[in-house]
Amino acid sequence: MPGLGESSGALGTFTSNPPRAEGGTHLDRFRAFEWIATVQPIEIITDADRPKLDAPFSREEEKELPILLENNFGFVDRRWNMARAYKNRVYVAPFAAGPTAPLAEAATQDARPSSERGRFPEYPESDLYGNDITGGGTINFDPYSLEWAAGRPKSPGQMENTDGIHRGSIRIDNDPATNLPVHARLHFHDEMRSFVRLKPSDGAPWIRVSEFSYIHFHDAVRLVAGSSDVFELDPLVGDANGGMQPGPDGEYDGTSQHR
Repeated sequence: MPGLGESSGALGTFTSNPPRAEGGTHLDRFRAFEWIATVQPIEIITDADRPKLDAPFSREEEKELPILLENNFGFVDRRWNMARAYKNRVYVAPFAAGPTAPLAEAATQDARPSSERGRFPEYPESDLYGNDITGGGTINFDPYSLEWAAGRPKSPGQMENTDGIHRGSIRIDNDPATNLPVHARLHFHDEMRSFVRLKPSDGAPWIRVSEFSYIHFHDAVRLVAGSSDVFELDPLVGDANGGMQPGPDGEYDGTSQHR
């Protein structure tokens, strides 16, 4: 079915607040984003003799859904599904090296700032897996419906997932022995890819029916020169891109990049 699950409209739009220091060694990171996908050709959804892809799950399929969620497959509530996966990398420079020192990847969980531990530096092993939707945010995976949440009208064939990266008020780690920051520079990279997948019928496997659409956020802070407790936006943003997908112009211009 050519074109099935291709994206259109406001796919991958986002709003952005720059990271800001709060109380010196606190950092707030927030990014909101929305993906909208449209099934193409639309006749797959609208024709009277369309494929029976809105059929309910069988009892056996229903039993499998919580297992899929636990195994990083992600949240599923119908045969059409819009998934999202993420990876997160952190680059740091030690406090003793100063605010212009080269960055190195925090390659182990212990080397990461405490707020970033437990996050995945790579995507899940399967391109069918969506490790970033567990039922939260705003989702509508029903391409047959004509309304978004709160009764907003939508076109047939559309699905959406809307959410945000919100780490809250993050404490920049201090060394207990010296009460000084562990890091002079901190670069956070979050990349997400959204895609559409489908389970055509009972007994059929899940298949990915769209390309990936990506968003990459790059938040960068450093200590103000001569300070041990005040962070500022790091102007040196080009020396570690986190191994992420490049932006449209092949580089990152500022502390956050969307494509």
